[in-house]
Parts: sequence; C-alpha cells; structure tokens
Amino acid sequence: MISKLGEKPEPSPFSMPLVPPGCRRQVAEIAVNAPVSRLFHYQIPPALAGRLELGHRVAVPFGRRSSTGVCVGFPEEAQVKDLKAIQEILHPDCRFDAHLLELTRWIAEYYHASWGEVLEAALPPGIRSGNEGRRRLFILPQRSAAELLQEAQRLENKARSQSRLLRHLALHPEPQLLRPLLEELPATRESLAALKAKGWIATDMLVLPRSPRASPAAADQGTSSPGSPGGQPLGPGEKRRFELHPDQQRALEMISSALEAAPGAALPPILIHGVTGSGKTEVYLRALERALRAGGRGLVLVPEISLTPQTVKRFQDGLPDAPVAVLHSLLSDRRRAEEWQDIQSGRVRLVIGARSAVFAPIPDLRLIIVDEEHEPSYKQESSPRYHGRDVAILRAHLLKIPIVLGTATPSLESYQHARAGKYRLAEMPKRVTRHDLPAIAVVSLNQDFYRADGGGLICAQLDFQIRECLRRKEQAILFLNRRGFSTFLHCVRCGFVLRCRYCDISLTYHRCEGFTQCHYCDARYEVPRSCPECQAGSLRRAGVGTEKIEEVISRRYQGARVSRLDRDAVKNHQTLHSILEKFASGETDILVGTQMLAKGLDFPRVSLVGIISADTGLQFPDFRSAERTFQLITQVAGRAGRGERPGRVIVQTFFPDHYAIRFALKNDYRGFFEAEIEHRRALGYPPFGRLAKVLVQDEKAERGQKAAAELAGRLRAAAAGDGGGRVEVLGPALAPITRLEERHRFQILLKAPTAALLQRVLKNAGVHAGGRMSREVIVDVDPQTML
Repeated sequence: MISKLGEKPEPSPFSMPLVPPGCRRQVAEIAVNAPVSRLFHYQIPPALAGRLELGHRVAVPFGRRSSTGVCVGFPEEAQVKDLKAIQEILHPDCRFDAHLLELTRWIAEYYHASWGEVLEAALPPGIRSGNEGRRRLFILPQRSAAELLQEAQRLENKARSQSRLLRHLALHPEPQLLRPLLEELPATRESLAALKAKGWIATDMLVLPRSPRASPAAADQGTSSPGSPGGQPLGPGEKRRFELHPDQQRALEMISSALEAAPGAALPPILIHGVTGSGKTEVYLRALERALRAGGRGLVLVPEISLTPQTVKRFQDGLPDAPVAVLHSLLSDRRRAEEWQDIQSGRVRLVIGARSAVFAPIPDLRLIIVDEEHEPSYKQESSPRYHGRDVAILRAHLLKIPIVLGTATPSLESYQHARAGKYRLAEMPKRVTRHDLPAIAVVSLNQDFYRADGGGLICAQLDFQIRECLRRKEQAILFLNRRGFSTFLHCVRCGFVLRCRYCDISLTYHRCEGFTQCHYCDARYEVPRSCPECQAGSLRRAGVGTEKIEEVISRRYQGARVSRLDRDAVKNHQTLHSILEKFASGETDILVGTQMLAKGLDFPRVSLVGIISADTGLQFPDFRSAERTFQLITQVAGRAGRGERPGRVIVQTFFPDHYAIRFALKNDYRGFFEAEIEHRRALGYPPFGRLAKVLVQDEKAERGQKAAAELAGRLRAAAAGDGGGRVEVLGPALAPITRLEERHRFQILLKAPTAALLQRVLKNAGVHAGGRMSREVIVDVDPQTML
C-alpha cells in the first residue's frame, strides 16, 4: 500500500492522463467491463457529444456483443481509424468522480484486475442491472443559459411555446420532469419536439429523485433536515455526552489533531487498540461529530453484516441530526442503489457499511473509520480481490484525511506498523463499564465430545454455568464456527465419506431442510439411503455444527428460548434484524452462532459465553491460523460482562496448551504478538514480507498442472532477473482444496521483501501479458487465506 509501506506501484498500464489538456471530446477512452488490461477508444456520437462526462458508465460494442464500461478520459488522437461508437450513457445522473477513478485504477494495478471490472464491482447491483429506482422522462438543456435566453428572445413572437420552454430551462438548468413542466408553463409536445430536433434540448429517462432524507432526530419530530447541511450544528446531539475515560480522551485528541491538521499534511493512519468494552465506539462518535460539525461527512466500515443494524442504531442515537445511509449485501438491489444515489447527492452525512462501502461516492469526506480492522472478511475473495481496509487507507491517503483503525485484536501487520512508527497508536487497555474483562476458564475436551447423541458437547462446567445463567434470568452466547448439523457423513464399514460432485470437499448435513450441502459451491444433494460405495447400510453423521448445538441446547434446557445466528438462519436483512432484536429485548435466552457473533455486538444482559470448540481453525494449513484463533476467542469472550452483570467465559478445547489459546485466556495481546511475530520473522511472512498467491484452475488436471509449471517457470525467471534473487517462488503444488466447481487447482506462492518487488516480478512474468487475463489464472495479492 502507498500509505502502508511507503511504496508506490510500478508504472501503470493505464498511464494516460484522465483528462488531457485541449481535448476535443470526439473520442472517449473506455475501461470496458471485461478481463482485459488495456483501455479502448470509442467515437462519441453527436447525440452524446455535449452530455458525456468523465466517469459516466456507458454501453459499448465489444467484439460480437455489447458490454458496459466507464469513460476514463478524452484522448486527442484515437488508437485506430475506424472507431466504433458509444451506444448510450447509462444512468447519466450517477457517475464516478476523479477521486474514485484514481482509487479504482490503483486497485486494478495493485491487485491485477481489469480496471473496467473494478469499476463495475464498485457500483451497487441495482445500478448495474438498471434497478436503481423509479425512472421518469426528463428534459435536459443542451446549451448555455445565455444561449438559451438569446434563442428564447428570438422566438418570442414566432413560437411562444418554444420560447417559454427555453427561458425556463435557462433559469433552471437542472433536469426537469417532462410532463409536469409542460403542464406548468404551459408548453406543447410539438414545441418540445421542434427544440429537440434543432439540438437545443434532449430528453432522457432518469431516476426520479427521492424526497429529502430526514435525520433520526428530525424524523422523531415529524420534520426533515436539509439535504446539504454544510457546517450547521448537530443540535440535540450536544446534550447526550458524558465524561470520557482518560484513555478515550487521549484517543479522541489524537484524531482531533489529525482533523485539524493543515491541508495537505501527511496523516498516518491511527490505530486504536482497545480491549472489548473499552468505549471505542464513543470515541468514533465524538470524532465523527467534530468532522460533521466542520461541514464534512464520514464513512464507517464494519466487517460483517451482523454488525450493521446495531451499529446503525448506535450512530443514529449518538448523532441524531446526521442522516445515515447503509450499504451491505442483505439489502435489496433497489434499496442499495437508492442509498448510493442519496450518498452521491449529499443527502446523507454518514455512510455505514461493509467492505464495498469503501467505494461510496461521498462528497466532502473528512473522516474514515474501519472498525474491527483485523477481520479477514474485509478481503474480497472473488475478482477484484481487494482488501477493504487497505483500500480505505489509500482513499484517506489520496484525500489527505484521517483514517482510524479500531480493534481489540489488531492484525499483526497493523500493530507492527504502529510499533515501527508508520501508524499512530492509541491504547485503551481498560473497560469503561463497572466490571473488568470476564473471567475465562478452559476445559480440555476428549472423545466424548463426538458422541452420536450430542451428550458430550457441553462439559459439566459449562452446563452448570448455563443453568445458573438461566436461573438468574441472564443471557448466554454459545459459539461454534461451523454451520450445519453434521460436518460430514461417512460409512463405518468401508470408510466412504460423502463428497461434493464438483469439489474435493465433504458435504455438510443440514437436518432442518433434510439435505447435504457443499459450503464452497452451494450444491445441494439428497441424503443417500445407503452407502454409495458398498451399499451396506446408512451413512453415519459425524462432526458438529451450530444446528446440532441448537437442537442439543433446546432439548437439554427445557423452557429456555434458544435462537441461532449463522448464514443459514439469516436469509435476509429482516431475518437478521429480527434475531438481533429479540436477543437485545430479552426474548431470547441463549443465542447459538458462528463468527457472526464475534464482531462487536453489544448485549448488556449477556453474562456467559461458551466456546464449544476453540480449535476449528487452529490446524488449518495457513500461517494465520494461530492469529485467527486468538482473535476469535478474544472477540467472542468480549461479548460477556458488558453491562451491569460480571461476565464468565468457558473455553472448550482439545489443545489447551497451544500458545494462541493460552494468551487468549489471559487476554494478553502483546504476549501473543511477541510469540507469533518471531515465527513470521523467521519465515519472511507478513509483516516482514509480501505475498501473492497464484492459482491455476482447469477442468483437466494434466493441462492445469502443465500450465501451472509453465507459469511458475516464468515467475522464477522474472524473480532471478528483476527480483534480484530476493523473490521466492514456491510451487506449483496441489492447492489445499484440490478441486472446486469441477476445476483442479494448482497453487504457486510468491514471497518478496517489498510490495514493489513483488509487483515487478508479477508484471514481468507476464501473468496477464499482452492485454489478456485468463479466467483460469487467479492472482491474489496479499492473500488472507492459503486455502
């Protein structure tokens, strides 16, 4: 990252200036939504000559089909003589500004993706599909106000209807709804057609603007806030503040000094390392209040959709006069498109969302906050494979605004940057609630855990604590990072394991719906009556998922109200909101769930957390497995004791002596960091080096293996030359998951001391040389998983 390690990428393949001086705007340069690394020139037809702007999304002919793309420049000369013409401007009221074009161009270069595909991914699905809201026919003036008035005066005695139209448009140059305007003036459709034929006006189907958004406080009073409040005071929000803890105050002062820094000043990211319950959200709120009071806007990124409803409420309560927009994948396509348009128009002051919200077109952005910055879910696992946190850091760097990274368990990379002085560090080691961090006890598991009747899933100590919790009318969270009822089905006679037809993955049994499912390609299968291999009897269920935990808990604790929070239970935004609301209101006693529970949720009635198995990811073939385990245990444990009741945590594990678990039990982040960082240093893994994972996928194993070997050879040659022997190329080897979606997978891993060196080797090896990107080759820069 530029702002991360001070390294700039190699020269861009998109090196043409975005708007060359003196351009005639007869030719447009388009980043086409296709897996290609070059840009394409298109002719601007006369009908679009006065309307096409930088950042507009357009429809263009591409090969034998039509495609979409974004206008990224106006070159003086075309690449070829006979240019194809742009077909149309898509939703002209929504376009990328120069800042977002620069940001997406960097993403394309750094993560080895097509610029057009990055731009397409930056838009919400509703806009991409055309479902961005109600469309109406609008009139758009095509000349300057002075020219319109001059022509209106000339037509005053010849064509009064045309004159009235032109005069109105000169005074109101914004797009006008056609039917109401004709009725208001009045003017005839004949006059409209005449002016359109002469090029004075144009008509287009545009999205009907939404009514002004009401702020939460204004909505309560039945009034609406202005669409662009600028630097107005926040009103009722001033009443609610209480005195900050000294650690909170120091963190806030650090952010405030960055907000008040001279324009253009270097602003390193601020890392807030605060234990769970230390009041990080209150610091965010007060920092945002200061940014908004100065006339700016804010962006808050959260790692999981499960955070969004509660997070939105916290910020609405804390900033009652700030209209808030929400962006995440459980919203309908139309709702996301409408939120995006409200953001671009300046109707909102604060944007809260998951990873893709980093692309929100926010005017006057003054402060970015990345909550739970350590979370791997900030990394996109499909093209373009960007990291939301790192893109946010770059966005802040480009805009020269502060960015705050907050977490109780910093990623090793971020904490090392803070220790090295590249980030500023604010420590918040104490809770602001009346109780300290919860007491944690560890219980060693044995083979009874896998008893078929589920009787060994809850140890005696956890069982006692659950019963006490229920007796006291308190709430409990039970965590297991595995979905489904049983994680695999096998034959006890021949050892056969039921696997996905398309992937080298065992199938998970979902009892509620009566099928097995691959959690990678989502294929579903009926449960076979007998072993497909030996035909001798039915398959036995093995392994444990959250669905089984829910059933066991409901059966064991009669009368307890039990609910489940995982991706199987959450079908849409309404379901998610309902589950969380019932738990927050006390209608649910025990909440069973996966890592969705671990991400900053705050329920004051929770006094007990039980971690059913702390080992689910500990033995993964991934250098980050210990870090992920430490983070999960610490984060889940932090859900207990956040209110008036003290908290207790029971951790069940097969590996009680593993250093990740030992340090998590003591909530000793620094101890874990010092132990883990030495492993990373010895092996040259991040933060002491940079990685790129190259996957070759092919339906035919032999062909894929041959292609991977050839690509590895080119990478080694580039590493020996341009890399100066400092870039290590490992593989090819079979990927840990050898087959996905009917494709065999071969993995190559690159390790380099710097990002610039890594990028140079990837580029010179010709991973997508000649402007071609094979869909069978995946380049993952800064991968967050080795699977």
